[in-house]
Amino acid sequence: MKIVYCIYSMGVGGGVERVTTTKVNALVQQGHEVVILTTDYKGQPTSYGLDKSVKIIDFGLGYAEDFNIPIWTRLFRTISKMKRHKKAMSAFLFDYRPDIVVTTHPVETAFLPFIKDGSKKVLEYHGSKFIYRMERSAKSILSLRGLLARIYEQRDACISRNFDAVILLTKEDYDSRGKQKNMYVIPDPLSFEIQESADLSSPIVLAMGRHTEQKDFFSLVDIWEMVCDKFPDWKLRIVGDGYLKNSLICYVQRKKLGNSISIENGTSEVVPIYLNASIFAMTSKFEGLPMTLLEAQSVGLPIVSYACPCGPRDLLKDSENGFLVAPSNKVEFSSRLEALMRDESLRREMGARAKKILAATILSISWDYGLNYSSISKHF
Repeated sequence: MKIVYCIYSMGVGGGVERVTTTKVNALVQQGHEVVILTTDYKGQPTSYGLDKSVKIIDFGLGYAEDFNIPIWTRLFRTISKMKRHKKAMSAFLFDYRPDIVVTTHPVETAFLPFIKDGSKKVLEYHGSKFIYRMERSAKSILSLRGLLARIYEQRDACISRNFDAVILLTKEDYDSRGKQKNMYVIPDPLSFEIQESADLSSPIVLAMGRHTEQKDFFSLVDIWEMVCDKFPDWKLRIVGDGYLKNSLICYVQRKKLGNSISIENGTSEVVPIYLNASIFAMTSKFEGLPMTLLEAQSVGLPIVSYACPCGPRDLLKDSENGFLVAPSNKVEFSSRLEALMRDESLRREMGARAKKILAATILSISWDYGLNYSSISKHF
């Protein structure tokens, strides 16, 4: 099959690029021809070892350049760019004639299903419906961001019906969207599979992800402040990049926690970082399917995570392979973290179960992504 995969950009790192690279490489290995279309790719090297046979074509629209401008200006610029985007996309698809077009690009969802080039159109969500609900709850209905969150949620519900298939990451998200007939749950694949397990003796708590409001690393710093004096040998490592990184560094300095918290740059070489940790912590406000939880479990790390929508409830069995904590409950989170920091045998029990549970569920599905994809295509 000829498959087109659409994404904002490559070479910027992050979970979406990592997952896209893994999926595309798997599809190529199965004999499919794959082209990646981007809108914001600057020609930089890809981050996670993309197969050399895969061609990247960039439309050069620069949506990301508008992220930090006033929202009204950004809205008008986006509408203008969408017209050019649709024209470029139509021209490419009618020329290339793919069998399947998969989009992860939110802007394309407005027009891609209506380009009648003969290909089947697949919408792949890397977030969840709850991103809009979180935005609504954080902003007044009178604010533009709050209003747009309401509009986008309704828009998503309408647009998804126009696709031949919609790929969701969790059953929780599937249930929240009304279980449409064209929706399928396929967890994201891991980008690596290793036999090693973390030793779980290092006094290190690990958190990993982009520095955004969603990940809420500021709450993790507050939680760490509650426990660090009791465990002077332990360190918290927060690994990743993002626009709030400098703010988080300043926050750590204000709290005088620099001796026990390290804020480190993101890297594609994540396996050694996981293997050197003993506990993984996640304080996200919402997720799609958090790859960091999958990766942490794959090396046998016990986890403490907020039970945010979506993902943690699908991946974690409370008190078996980790602890699920009520969202925003810092006191409970700190208590669960303390229990694991204090008891190495508990860490080892939970870590062993984490690896076993993951192998029995997610890995059997996610590593077979291409075959799942072929199975779905039979329903078109």
